[in-house]
Amino acid sequence: MTYDAHGKVQALALEQHGVFTADQATTLGVNKRSLVTMAARGHLERLAHGLYRDTRTPETRWTPYMRAVLWPYRTPAVLSHETVLALMELSDVNPSAIHISVPRLFRTKRTPPPGVIVHRQDLTEADIASVEGLPTTTAARAIRDCAMDNLGPALIRQALADAQQKGWVTTAEAEHLRHDLAAAGKLAA
Repeated sequence: MTYDAHGKVQALALEQHGVFTADQATTLGVNKRSLVTMAARGHLERLAHGLYRDTRTPETRWTPYMRAVLWPYRTPAVLSHETVLALMELSDVNPSAIHISVPRLFRTKRTPPPGVIVHRQDLTEADIASVEGLPTTTAARAIRDCAMDNLGPALIRQALADAQQKGWVTTAEAEHLRHDLAAAGKLAA
C-alpha cells in the first residue's frame, strides 16, 4: 500500500460518510490489491463485496444510509419509502429499517445487510433527489410509495402537509398527489 493510495480512498470516504466501493477506488487509480492490503492492516473495513469503510474517517449519522445505497455494488440504489420521509422530516414516521430501491431487474445471491429492506422498482430521473449527498427518491415519490405500501393514512396526510410546508413539493404537486392517492383509497381515515 502506498500513502498516496490511502490518501485517495480517505478523501473519497470523507465525501461519502466514510464508505466507498472498490470500483470508485479503481477510478481514482487505486488497485484492488492495495485495498486488500489496507484492509489487512486495519485501515479499511470490508463491509460487503466491493464495499469498504475507511476506519480513520469518523462515522456520521449518515454512514449507515450511504452503506445501504452502495451495498448493491455496480447497481444504482437510492434511499426510498419511509426512510426518505424520515430523512426529510415528513410526518412522524419512524422506520425500523433503511429502505432502498434498486431496478426491478437487480438480482443478487447476497443477502442485504441487516436492517436494510430492498424494493425493486424502476425510477426515472424525475423520481431522484438528494439529501446530505445521499441519493434518495423525491418526497412525492416516497409519499406515493409509502401510501401504496399501506402506510397509515394519517401519516400520509401529515407527510403531504409537511412536504408542502417545507418546500419538498409544490402546491400543484401536493394537490395532484392528494387527488391520485384519494382515488386509490389511500387517504381514507
